[in-house]
Amino acid sequence: MLRTLIATARDLGIHRLELGVMAHNEVAHALYRKCGFVEEGVRRQAYRLDEGYVDEISMGLLLPLDRP
Repeated sequence: MLRTLIATARDLGIHRLELGVMAHNEVAHALYRKCGFVEEGVRRQAYRLDEGYVDEISMGLLLPLDRP
């Protein structure tokens, strides 16, 4: 589904996708990296959960157009 989203964004001429993932969600983090997203920053203590505050990793993917 994520690859379909990326392909659709590229077809629509969207240049950039971005997302945030909780730092402890290693499975999602690995999936996003596998799809080409790169870490761009950290929002410290961005979310409050029952066990305390957790950081959010900001990730981005540039979608260069394949057209001249």
